[in-house]
Amino acid sequence: MGKEVRKVPSYWQHPKNSNGKYIPLFRNSLYLKHVHDWEFNKEKWDNGLVFDPMFKSWVCKTSKEEQFTFEEYYTVRPSLKNYMPAWKLEERTHYMLYENVTEGTPISPIFPSIEKLAQWLFDNHIAYVFGKVTSYEEWISILTKEVQIIV
Repeated sequence: MGKEVRKVPSYWQHPKNSNGKYIPLFRNSLYLKHVHDWEFNKEKWDNGLVFDPMFKSWVCKTSKEEQFTFEEYYTVRPSLKNYMPAWKLEERTHYMLYENVTEGTPISPIFPSIEKLAQWLFDNHIAYVFGKVTSYEEWISILTKEVQIIV
């Protein structure tokens, strides 16, 4: 499982669905890229093309693809509701560890410092990718050298 630290405001509460499970949210910085990619693919679709991953090129749509709308075949246009809020930098004072294999859901509560996050991760025996971290110092090293901090 990939992990990243996201800087968030002290008041942030990651949204949950009606079953109490976290709703995955992409990093806000990906929104414009995802919209651009969607619009680019939609334009190709509207011109009768689809991307063939096997040949890594655009090819003419077949009758199979013609049965679908672009949104059915590809996906709906990206919506801001599926992305982290775009807080001002000065609001982002706290840290949370997220998994980033899906869009991103929290692994930890919010902490005011990397040190407090590291202590919580160690105290709660949170595994890091391929194994168990055996000390607080290891977590500090991982959080400051290996895990990407998303501002």
